Amino acid sequence: MTPLPHPNLVCSQADLLLMSRELCAQSIVAVDTESNSMHAYRERVCLIQFSIPGQDYIVDPLALEDLVSLRPLFADAGIEKVFHAAEYDLICLWRDFGWEVRNIFDTMVAARALGWKHIGLAAILKEEFSISVSKRYQRADWGKRPLSDAQLDYAQVDTRYLLQLRERQEAELRGLGRLMEVREEFERIARASRRISSELSVDQQGADRFWRISGARKLSGRECAVLQELYQYRDGVAKRKNKPPFRIMGDATLVALAQRCPRGK
Repeated sequence: MTPLPHPNLVCSQADLLLMSRELCAQSIVAVDTESNSMHAYRERVCLIQFSIPGQDYIVDPLALEDLVSLRPLFADAGIEKVFHAAEYDLICLWRDFGWEVRNIFDTMVAARALGWKHIGLAAILKEEFSISVSKRYQRADWGKRPLSDAQLDYAQVDTRYLLQLRERQEAELRGLGRLMEVREEFERIARASRRISSELSVDQQGADRFWRISGARKLSGRECAVLQELYQYRDGVAKRKNKPPFRIMGDATLVALAQRCPRGK
């Protein structure tokens, strides 16, 4: 693969403002995010990537006071935002920044609608563009600084080819007479993502989150009480250590302990 030009790393408010103005002058912008869900108690967006013809940008939210200048871009229905597997990104953007993202194109949804053999981005890039993408950084700690050049390269590729991919898919969908149908699905995903994000925010404040564990509703009343205590204990440890709860103890282990109800001496 031919080496890519270095992306523009945006770490200052001045650079962010200049980039935002350039993006808002476009009709189509490719977007992706990287979060630290595998490494922190409270997940947050750690990178936002953008690509337009001839330019790739990587925004570092952890280095910036605020990202308010990006709100108009996401809210502008006249600018199409191209994602791959948009739902999770949209949930994260709404959760962390309160951004309502209007007018999206989801290349994963389009691939599924077209009946493509692959719907994962790495597989599609390999098949459509002969681009090989390493999976090494899929579970990287994106909240850790400094970021390596290899991490930045990985993040750049996630948006670099989305505009070309979208162009191919739109032409195929239009030829099949399915473009409007798939665009309705894009809008449904955008609306659902805002709702899901709001529900998750409320649920995180509740005391009954343990019911979401697989198998919890099959337990006896006593076992459920034990599971709730174990769940709250794990949550407290995870919060103190700033680690995802599953890294402290897996859900299956919690259920097994609740069923056994071991007694200490």
